[in-house]
Amino acid sequence: MQQIQLHVNRVFNWNYNVRKQYGQHINIAVNQGGTSSGKTYACIQLLFVLCLNGEIMAEFQDESHFGNAIQVRVVAKELTRLKNDALKIARALNSTTFKHFGIKENKSECKFTFPNGSEIIFLGLEDGEKAKAGKFHYTYVSEATAINFEVFEALYIRTTVFMFIDYNPSKKFWAHIHLLEPMGYYTKFAKCIRSTYLDNIENLNNQTITNIEEKAKKDDNFRRVYLEGKLGKLETLIFPNHEIIDQRPDIKRLKNVYLGLDFGVNDPTTLVLTADYYDDKDNFLGIYLEELFFERGLNTKQIIEKIILSTAIWREKLMPDKGWIVFADSAGKITINDISPSLNVMRIQIFPASKGQGSVMAGIMHFKENPIYINRASKNAIDEILGYEYIKDRNGIITDEPIDENNHTIDAARYSQNKRMQQTAVERAKRLKKETQL
Repeated sequence: MQQIQLHVNRVFNWNYNVRKQYGQHINIAVNQGGTSSGKTYACIQLLFVLCLNGEIMAEFQDESHFGNAIQVRVVAKELTRLKNDALKIARALNSTTFKHFGIKENKSECKFTFPNGSEIIFLGLEDGEKAKAGKFHYTYVSEATAINFEVFEALYIRTTVFMFIDYNPSKKFWAHIHLLEPMGYYTKFAKCIRSTYLDNIENLNNQTITNIEEKAKKDDNFRRVYLEGKLGKLETLIFPNHEIIDQRPDIKRLKNVYLGLDFGVNDPTTLVLTADYYDDKDNFLGIYLEELFFERGLNTKQIIEKIILSTAIWREKLMPDKGWIVFADSAGKITINDISPSLNVMRIQIFPASKGQGSVMAGIMHFKENPIYINRASKNAIDEILGYEYIKDRNGIITDEPIDENNHTIDAARYSQNKRMQQTAVERAKRLKKETQL
């Protein structure tokens, strides 16, 4: 095989060393980088090298493991994003650095085939089900903030050797919670690589450097995210007042426990539990939130079974002698009337949640007035809350309207607080009446 003469930056070396040194224990390289740090270029370079070598990263790898064909996928939320960035880089590398190695591109399939049979395919995940198709030795997730955690897990399960992900840290999202925090589900498998434009400065022209540095002087958040590669502050985030807690609180510290159900057919059906959360001195802390199930494609019978099974431990420990109340979406192909008879037998009553003009905003304001404590096991709820934002208008002004997507657990949580919001409204009215009489 011909020798590869590569001009690489620090980010390439860091990713290569993470993959090489940590073997099967560390199998996710998390690239958190600012603008022009060269993280995408470095990852595509490395994938080309791995494909040419046919390197599958055996635990005690030597040259006898080289030459075997490997399968690699590069994914993003939309194929357009890849065509404008990662795929564009791959095509440039194939026509320059790697042009003498006989790598063939199928442009219609966005796929590169190497002489040893290795392949890199570029896939848009417009349909989340694409993440569940096939198995690959390597997966590279570009602009990971654009996909949700459910999609990441589907990709991870179907990756047999190693994953690379990259993102600009414009906001806190699932990678921080589940890959980087000490108690995260995948923290022990992940290694964070933080990079800035300074780690790629030899490949940047003076004008690019000047533009980055001048903008950073005027915009503190831009400086943090794109210049320093640090976590930024998202102004559009609807629920900044949340905290992830590592385990379910003592049952004695929860009061006014209710359930919320959001039906789905193509979308997931989800059941959420919320409760008033108190400290050990009986001081009110906020609202506790736990996702009980989140699953797509459930029929009526399966929804009933899921509700009964997922609430069993709560019904046993919290209120064994009392009925339970579920507030549910009152619209959809599967209806409250379809599931009520079977649930009533288990002393689970289901009522339609109040829906109408202003109900979404009322629910949002209710949660904004109270800190939210989310059980770390509630993966989809965390994912949605971290990404739940207000819409910006064409002038960049933040509106009062939330983005209506990836809000299934949030809707269920709003429904669950239906009675509490009514009680709060009554208490507020009484208080105002009393104040005006003074």
